[in-house]
Amino acid sequence: MLSGEMERERLLGLYRTMIRIRLFENAARDLVREGAIPARFGFYTGQEAVAAGVCAHLGPGDQIGSTHRPLGHLIAKGCSLR
Repeated sequence: MLSGEMERERLLGLYRTMIRIRLFENAARDLVREGAIPARFGFYTGQEAVAAGVCAHLGPGDQIGSTHRPLGHLIAKGCSLR
């Protein structure tokens, strides 16, 4: 079992990842709606915890393969948002 401080930091890390995914998704959705990017894809909103939780257990060399709404997984794995 993790100490209280370690558990707190782990949970905050998961929360930060979920927020990062949500902010990216919101920005992407706005750009699509404005017509700034010609894209049609399903957004990951509401599923951020899945990607954050799964990817938190992967190592730097581990790979992921997503077939549906992959942007959340990419962000949770550490892909740059730039």
